[in-house]
Amino acid sequence: MSRYFEKEQNIPQPEYDAMWVNIEQEATKRKATLQQSQEAPMHRAKIVPASIVFSCFLLVAIPVFASVTINWDRIGGRSVTNALNNGIGQRYDLKASNAGITMNLNGVVTDGEKMKMLISLDPGTDPTSYIGFAIEKTMVTSNSDTKEQAHGYLNYDPKSQKLLGIYETIDTLRDRKKDYTLEAQNLIFYRNQDIPLKTDHQAGDTLVTGTKQYPNIYIESVRQTNNKTVVRFRVAAAPSDLGRGNPHLVMKAGDKEIDAIPTILPSDSSDLHIEQVFNMTAQDWKKANLHFCYIEEAKRIEGTWKFEFEADGKKQVKRFIPRSCIAALNSKKIQALP
Repeated sequence: MSRYFEKEQNIPQPEYDAMWVNIEQEATKRKATLQQSQEAPMHRAKIVPASIVFSCFLLVAIPVFASVTINWDRIGGRSVTNALNNGIGQRYDLKASNAGITMNLNGVVTDGEKMKMLISLDPGTDPTSYIGFAIEKTMVTSNSDTKEQAHGYLNYDPKSQKLLGIYETIDTLRDRKKDYTLEAQNLIFYRNQDIPLKTDHQAGDTLVTGTKQYPNIYIESVRQTNNKTVVRFRVAAAPSDLGRGNPHLVMKAGDKEIDAIPTILPSDSSDLHIEQVFNMTAQDWKKANLHFCYIEEAKRIEGTWKFEFEADGKKQVKRFIPRSCIAALNSKKIQALP
């Protein structure tokens, strides 16, 4: 979602380079092996018995589709894409349509711990009018009826004009083949709200915002310390809100905008108790104009997008080739039978 949601929920971004380093290594091994076999003279080619090939599990997996044209790098999916391009993991071209929106499942890669699913969709509206997007609920069900919630995020890619997402859940595949169902429910669009407030912004002020999400603000205290202004205030909110809209104050003086990271403090009610430390003197604080900013749900598309797919654990990164098999196969040219 937006940068505000990431700060508020403190959700760490996946470290793809570290997590998928073994994918890169495996992809390099497979490429090198394939090139060696292609460069060998044709008169030395031999047919390797199928039993040897199968005992070594998988030497080279040829992708079924052409290279991915979507820029997955934009959302941190470079290693996942490289894995798919080198035959590790599985690429799909599955589509599901609902409420005028077509969603695509483009690929799946697992590492024995996490299963990562690549999703793309046409937003069906001008995405530049919004600052964030989200799928409200994403569930993955296996053929054993085990349900797991998938977590991820959507970002807009201007080049493809699509929303791109990587959603992950627990890897239950291991070395088996399993059928899965991915269900994505409700697409949400978010935008920023900036409300100017007429006030002297002093302690004890109650400010009416005129919004349903956060109807009023109570300024609890304003104090000065080391040429900084520390403000504590309470924002009326629904019990389920938990600060998801990232409500905060912004001070504006002419063309200058002064922001401060909001910290949510413990509260004995559903009100959000917030502190912000502004880099402003008492004089600057009195001269500036107070604005209340937050993220609101601007549009919601109700619907369910469902994908059914089969995943093969032998094609995932954990399925390495034994060294003894690599040594045996490197000395021979594998020739495919018609």
